[in-house]
Amino acid sequence: MKIAAVAAIAIIAIAGVAVFMMNSDDGKDDAKFEIMNVEGVDATVDNVVNGSYTLQRGLILATKGTASGAVADLISYVLSAEGQAIVEDNDYIAVDSSAPAYKSTIDDKTSYSITIQGSTTVNPIMMAVEEEYEKIHPNVRISITANGSGTGAAAAIDGTADIGMLSRDLKTSETDAGLVPTVIGKDGIAIIVNKSVTGIDNLTLDQIAKIYDGTYTNWNQLGGVDHAIDVCGRESSSGTRGAFEELLSGKVAGFSSSSVTDKMVEFASNNALLTHIETTDYSIGYVSLGIALEAL
Repeated sequence: MKIAAVAAIAIIAIAGVAVFMMNSDDGKDDAKFEIMNVEGVDATVDNVVNGSYTLQRGLILATKGTASGAVADLISYVLSAEGQAIVEDNDYIAVDSSAPAYKSTIDDKTSYSITIQGSTTVNPIMMAVEEEYEKIHPNVRISITANGSGTGAAAAIDGTADIGMLSRDLKTSETDAGLVPTVIGKDGIAIIVNKSVTGIDNLTLDQIAKIYDGTYTNWNQLGGVDHAIDVCGRESSSGTRGAFEELLSGKVAGFSSSSVTDKMVEFASNNALLTHIETTDYSIGYVSLGIALEAL
């Protein structure tokens, strides 16, 4: 009897663990998302490099005029073998995979401070750069604020920041104001959907534009489920949003930044938008490809 009772308890315990694990796995599945193909092309690093994936942009450090002193030295570090390795470690694409090793050009007996503001996409790269660069140069203090590409560009123009981080091309008004760009890496823009979106694994640029201008409001208009589309994007100062809208504007006739539906829910960072897509049925959004691949 005792043996039978123990066996019964063991079976119940195992069954309970199994149910818990199934529920935990279900929770993980519910939290995941899919990266859509665009124009029949997978969103991968290789396809960004070879140019077949169309939604891609440069990652930029911008300075007011030509950089000099410690600012120029820091940028040279980012472009060196060590810096480009950091770009790749953050799941972005190096602009020079055969870059030479870093060589300092500053006096380590002098103290320097460098202020950086801008893109939340570029921010993880520069945070890692800060850590490694300050190991080499303990006399340098770097301050970084992630507050969006537009804010970073404005700060570099008005002198609030030495460097503006951008995840889009400079606007004409920004180059006219004296900003000089340095491309430190490349990235794709991933179109992501909640896993509740079924029956669709590819979107054309025209379809993406029609989702974001409000022409398509239900997934069944694209061959998917009969449910309203939860359209999500970034805030107006976001470099990811700027690049996304510029790319669509250049490739889809009639689309512009002013075309975007006012029903689009805006998020202040890639990670905030990603979390929403993971947890909200029938949602669609766009984020840095590096961040999307890292989250899978």
